[in-house]
Amino acid sequence: MHKYLEDCLSLYMNLCRYIPLLLLVLIINSCRPENDALSVILSATDQLIIPEGKIPGDTLLVHFYAPGGWTASFSTGNSWVDVSPKSGTSGNKTVVISILELNTSGTVRIDSLQIYSNEQTVSVPVFQPVTYLAVYPGNVVLQNTVQNEQLLHIASATDWSIVFNAETVPWLSVQSLSGGPGTHRILLKTLEANTSYDDRNTILRTNAGEFSKNITVTQKQKDALLLSADVQNIPPEGGDFSVEIQHNIYYTVTIPAAYPWIVHNTPNSVETKGLISTVEHFRVQEGTEDGARHGMVIFSYGTMSDTIQVYQAQIDRLILSYDFLNVPAAGGEYPVSLRTNIQYDITIPGMPDWLEIIATKAMRTDVVNLLVNPLTGDESRTAMVVVRDQHSTLSDTLTVYQSPREELSVEPSAINLQEEASFTVRLDTNVPYIIDIPEDATWITENVSDPVSNRELVFSVAPNPFLAQRQTQITVRSESGQVADTLSVVQSPYAQHPLLLCNTPGVYSPDNLPLFAYIPFVNQCVVLNADDGNYFRLQHMGLCRVFAFGPVPQDAQPGDQFSVQIVSRGFAGLSSGTRSVILLRSRENTIWLADLNDLTGFIIKKELP
Repeated sequence: MHKYLEDCLSLYMNLCRYIPLLLLVLIINSCRPENDALSVILSATDQLIIPEGKIPGDTLLVHFYAPGGWTASFSTGNSWVDVSPKSGTSGNKTVVISILELNTSGTVRIDSLQIYSNEQTVSVPVFQPVTYLAVYPGNVVLQNTVQNEQLLHIASATDWSIVFNAETVPWLSVQSLSGGPGTHRILLKTLEANTSYDDRNTILRTNAGEFSKNITVTQKQKDALLLSADVQNIPPEGGDFSVEIQHNIYYTVTIPAAYPWIVHNTPNSVETKGLISTVEHFRVQEGTEDGARHGMVIFSYGTMSDTIQVYQAQIDRLILSYDFLNVPAAGGEYPVSLRTNIQYDITIPGMPDWLEIIATKAMRTDVVNLLVNPLTGDESRTAMVVVRDQHSTLSDTLTVYQSPREELSVEPSAINLQEEASFTVRLDTNVPYIIDIPEDATWITENVSDPVSNRELVFSVAPNPFLAQRQTQITVRSESGQVADTLSVVQSPYAQHPLLLCNTPGVYSPDNLPLFAYIPFVNQCVVLNADDGNYFRLQHMGLCRVFAFGPVPQDAQPGDQFSVQIVSRGFAGLSSGTRSVILLRSRENTIWLADLNDLTGFIIKKELP
């Protein structure tokens, strides 16, 4: 250190000579009014000595007053400092002196900052003392992975060396360990991954003559987020549960919005060596009768996460998959599913000799296998299968009906579709059946149905792109052809079209892009109910836009066709005139219509709120 002080002592002695002048400059500068037009350059910085400890990238400031436009540069164009900005306008100014490299030459370096303004030049001497030893950055952090690298810089005016024992620090490589005067880059690299839950570190000592510097090299810990359990089973009445997390990072707890029945309470933590033990507390609300539910709690940190799966059983219920079983005269085996979360008994009141239980497979969803014997008489017969909770009056009942005749019926017999994309009908039958959909009704598709219960038929329906309703008739018949039933299906015009999913008054293109739409507090909307029908008017006076539509007959029904008058001013692609339209839908206060020629869509209001 004494060498550095010796080099700087003479610099500080020279600086003291300029202190009176510097104070005078500061006084003049601080007392000068903003509008006072001085004609000389005044520098508040008489000279600049770069302090010990400054490294490349550090900065210093020089303050001055310029009477006019100015420039700043170093006289020798050196490579160890730079100035920014290099020019500007008149007034109180500040430039930044950036250190580009340290001085390892062995002698003090001097340059002069030249500030030129109003045909005058002021020089500010800049001194850089000798750097006998500088090591930067002061601390190095390496990741916990293998082959992770960081650079260390050593600047010295003399020979230098690093004290490092590779045998005691086998996880670290240091290259190089010694060198001569100048600035050097040292490569630090991890040779092993850190698999512990603690950071590990070592101290590198650099010596250069009588100078020395220590830096700490740290390899980060292995991040940990360890849960004591990953599944929680909660009873129907709800309750509390806790989970312990071992961690050495700060994690977040997320309960997805779909699970509001899980509530996060305040945690408590205990810190131990390497890991922190935190107990997170949660409350689960009472369950529902609609079935068991599943939720989750997510603990996360960056890309690391772990999840607790939360399962809650339904409030005690016994649910048989069918409540009615229609069996043919031939009888047979019929599996019946039973969803339950309680212990139960199965009984057949009266113990009829034609019905018995042949197996019960216990699992989350129980399966009761029923054996129905053949019917030899001419009379139908009925029996009950009762499933009852062993500890309460809770029960469910299956009715088994066996007929000597083929039976088949579909309810309802007619379906009218608007926006529905599927529909279900009830099927009662005791025989295998065939569904016949006409070949030209490609817009209806049969979904997979339950062949055991024969209780429901499900069909999917494609959108209707036409401005006319379409219909078909589906036939359901037994394989023998002895019995059959029919189902009539009618689909409204434009069914499932996006226009019918919109409620905003306006005019829409055939592909449902708004040509314009009513915006409250921007447009004005008027509805008139006259003797000849309903009129609708929308206007935007600021943009000189007006749209009028009508009349729509008061008693118009979906499917009705009629003519309306349209007045359009200021709307591109929409002209005035008479239009032939079809009423697609009329619900509550809104009417949907479409142009029969170009498929333009119209949504209007019957009344205003």
